[in-house]
Amino acid sequence: MSTDSRLSSPAAASSSTIPSVTPMPEHSCLTSSDQPGQPEGTTQMGRKRQAEIQLTRTNRLKARKQHHCVAPGRHYVRTVEMFESPGVILSEALNRMYDKANGIVIEYDKVSKRRYKAFRALERRIPSLQDDIQEGGRTLQEITAAITLGANGTRSDDTCGVKLAIVQWLADAIAESQRPIAPTNKECRGHNHPVTSRLLCPAALPWSPKVQTLLRTGTATIDGKPVGPSHWPAFLYSGPYNAEAPWIGMLRGPLIVQAFRHIFLSPSSAIADDAGSGRSVKAGNAAIHGMTSVTPASIAYCAAQHQQTFTLPFVSYPSLNSLGESEMPESA
Repeated sequence: MSTDSRLSSPAAASSSTIPSVTPMPEHSCLTSSDQPGQPEGTTQMGRKRQAEIQLTRTNRLKARKQHHCVAPGRHYVRTVEMFESPGVILSEALNRMYDKANGIVIEYDKVSKRRYKAFRALERRIPSLQDDIQEGGRTLQEITAAITLGANGTRSDDTCGVKLAIVQWLADAIAESQRPIAPTNKECRGHNHPVTSRLLCPAALPWSPKVQTLLRTGTATIDGKPVGPSHWPAFLYSGPYNAEAPWIGMLRGPLIVQAFRHIFLSPSSAIADDAGSGRSVKAGNAAIHGMTSVTPASIAYCAAQHQQTFTLPFVSYPSLNSLGESEMPESA
């Protein structure tokens, strides 16, 4: 019997060793072409995940609507308050509202006044803020989280941007020192490099390689006292340090100006010859948020960004938190 006749025979077909196929259960993960009633290209699990992450019709990730307090939080940390937590600021406002509603008269201290001043500045960016936080509960938590998210993201973005740009701003001095600085590595900065050490050296202490060694080991002294919070770094000043009038030229250093241009105008304006040239066609942060004047807090913010960029592994400098608007010298 030929092969064709055996295969065509019913008896041969029944006796052949053909494996049986087990029916697939209903909950199996089939494609849309196998299961009726499902959109093409999705599974049951896929449909659930699409609903969770909100995909578009072309299966692209749908843009999530940002909380309306995130953007004001970004501008708030740059121009109003970079140290206090937004939750502390909002709590201060709630306490003031409670005192006013109950006729309680209190002489608020300096810290409380500063916090409430920060709240008023934040309220100008978010007109509905006072009504929203009075609702309490989840609304207050969401507002606090949104402002904090914007503030933390801004600090991180600005620190990263200035850390990379500072290498370009100091390119000539770095080339003269014959010791390169890696843009993404901070270990070779601080008092480990002569260029950054000169900038971090207290303005009241003339810098030298010997002084750099003392600063790196934490043994430097001024007038017999260890270098500490009362000694401001040289990069803050635009000229020679005046011990009798230390506020002259303070917070006017060229690096402070460059950092301000980089953050509030555009990175290209930071390396321009004057403020009117080198601007990007894209709107900067100042234009986006309607900023028309320089605030003392924004200057201190730029100084703090440099403090993070240079790194201070052994020497602690003054906290820029002390530079409130009421305490800023007129020359700054």
